[in-house]
Amino acid sequence: MNAPRILVEELQLSFMRELLTREARRIGARSILDANDETIEKLYRIIGGNPQAVELFVQACSRPPATFTGVIEQLSSGEGPILRELFSAVWTGLTDEDQLIVLACSFLQGEALLEHVEAALTVVSELLRQRIECLWSEGLITRREQGNEAYYAVTPMMRSFALKQASAATIKEIRVRLSRHLISKYQEAWEDAEGAIPHIPATRQLVQQLGMHDELHLCLDLFEASLDIFFTLGLFDDRINLGWTAYDAATRLGDSERASIALSVVSSTHSLRGEHEQADRAIDLGMGIATATNSAREQARQIRCRGYNVFRAGDAAQALQIIDGADATALAAGDLNNFVDIIALRSAAQWHLGRLEACRSTVDVFLHYCRAIPWERAIAYPVREKAELSMMDRSFRDADALLKESKEIAQKYRDERQLVRIALSEARLNLFRGRPIRAWRNGASVVKATQRLGLSSEGAEARAVVARSQRAVFVPWKWTSKFVTPTIRFTEMTIGGD
Repeated sequence: MNAPRILVEELQLSFMRELLTREARRIGARSILDANDETIEKLYRIIGGNPQAVELFVQACSRPPATFTGVIEQLSSGEGPILRELFSAVWTGLTDEDQLIVLACSFLQGEALLEHVEAALTVVSELLRQRIECLWSEGLITRREQGNEAYYAVTPMMRSFALKQASAATIKEIRVRLSRHLISKYQEAWEDAEGAIPHIPATRQLVQQLGMHDELHLCLDLFEASLDIFFTLGLFDDRINLGWTAYDAATRLGDSERASIALSVVSSTHSLRGEHEQADRAIDLGMGIATATNSAREQARQIRCRGYNVFRAGDAAQALQIIDGADATALAAGDLNNFVDIIALRSAAQWHLGRLEACRSTVDVFLHYCRAIPWERAIAYPVREKAELSMMDRSFRDADALLKESKEIAQKYRDERQLVRIALSEARLNLFRGRPIRAWRNGASVVKATQRLGLSSEGAEARAVVARSQRAVFVPWKWTSKFVTPTIRFTEMTIGGD
């Protein structure tokens, strides 16, 4: 194929800017030399660091009446002479199957696994592997190895060009096939957060695109199949953004139950991060829907969300009043997951209020239903609470064993927020056992993790543990395990409940 190709490494932004400036001076493209950093960064996002693309861009800008912004707009659109000059000969020289492979790699804005390309197309698996390797060796597709996975991508300009060559029907087929594949994958392994990590960027993009293209049932199916995975991984911004996308899709379908579920995802995530006003707005919407449709199931869901928001805002007693009876409603409606969430909230509130005997009974129910569902990842939650209850009895060996069990489960499922809470419990245990240096170290790591995830309550409690640990290190005669009475909390912050 007689077409321009570059097989060198892509330039980083700083080197791309240097090449761009040098070529602009050589040719006299003044509009490029006057461009600010923001505009150049935008250009980099469009053309990447391909040296030939940079040279072609400079040449295009130097031909009157072309302008810097005009050429950028042309590249962004995926059409125009500069793209045709660079890619048309290459594209027309590809077989139909190779065009589809490039298109499938182009569809995902970041990187595609071979599994994604295979799911999106009807190409035979062995042939796909051969062709994608060929396209990579020819420089049309880039490849990055990580672990046992190969990630394939297309340069930004080639991606824009390829997507413009395909019909809307072809793009839709790719979108639908890949969405169904991921839905099936999540439904088969709905707790496998570790295994889901390579699929998160594709899932994020697909939920949004399915909503934009009115493929509403698929949008909701993919959102609901993956929502627990996003929570487990601590991807809270995604849960909120995709939750609103799902709410819009459910509203357009007139599906009140799924609208309520989407709103519960939004509100609970805001509550967890201490964004209580935003949570209240979503809860008000959800409660309005549940009441208007007279759905006991969704009323129980929204009551739990209300109680959870009040609890995370610091009023455990009021939270208990709000959720009173909601667990029985959820159980009667057959919603075991919501039932478990309500029980989790009750146990956390009882703990915060110092009602330890009531908390023990609730935690036993909590653990029983987690095992009955079975909801393996959730088992880590009552087990951690049992460890905290053991601390209050000064049964430190039991607490240590229970925390190890809880941690093993949380690590298996990559449960980010639960790992933070387990680490906080470990810090408390070390402090109560008279190991303040370990507690200090544990607490400091928890503080960092809470800042990353936006868990303000856990962060405040961790800082208090660090302060007590430092006091125990520097004034040891005032803090020895023999005379320490384990404390429920060092702050007024409410923790857990989800």
